[in-house]
Amino acid sequence: RCRDYGEEVNNFDCTAKEACCACGGGCNDDRFKAVYVEDTGRDEPCVWLAARLDTFSPSLNNTYSVLCDDDDGFGGICKETCGKCFDDVFDTDGHFMYDGFMRNCQWLSLRTDVQDELCHDTNSDAYLACTESCTLFSVCDDSPQPFEDLEGNNCSWYQRSRYHRCTGAGSIPNESNVTAVEACCICGGGVDKPSFY
Repeated sequence: RCRDYGEEVNNFDCTAKEACCACGGGCNDDRFKAVYVEDTGRDEPCVWLAARLDTFSPSLNNTYSVLCDDDDGFGGICKETCGKCFDDVFDTDGHFMYDGFMRNCQWLSLRTDVQDELCHDTNSDAYLACTESCTLFSVCDDSPQPFEDLEGNNCSWYQRSRYHRCTGAGSIPNESNVTAVEACCICGGGVDKPSFY
């Protein structure tokens, strides 16, 4: 539905792709973008900032929360983390069991390869604890499947270091002339799952 109707403008001059979390809009952090952080020397995603908002930064001589003031940086891509907007969907501090270990929502939000497995059952412990992570990330399928790059890596390989791998190897076409950026949800590709909602 997002793909078919997401661009239609409603009476409030707004589209579903702008307003609905399921279509990539709403008040959610952008999961595909990152911002260079001097202290780490690399691009960091919103989940990195969320875990460090109140942590002191030597280079900023302040807490990392001041990074939210930059609308061209974290302030623009991490609107929910930065408190610039709020929605009624949220992750809790709860935990759930997966593969014999207790896991939390941050762990789930970083692993799209297990989100589909854990999030389809809306009564599962993972879904109840991590509603936002489940809602935000389970709207995409890697396509084409199976995808492998020239080195034989699939989309799960890109998951393990998405910002570095997607922007590097992710832009190199495989033998079928398809890149990970086009095929893998974690790199911003894949296809919508309109039947999920």
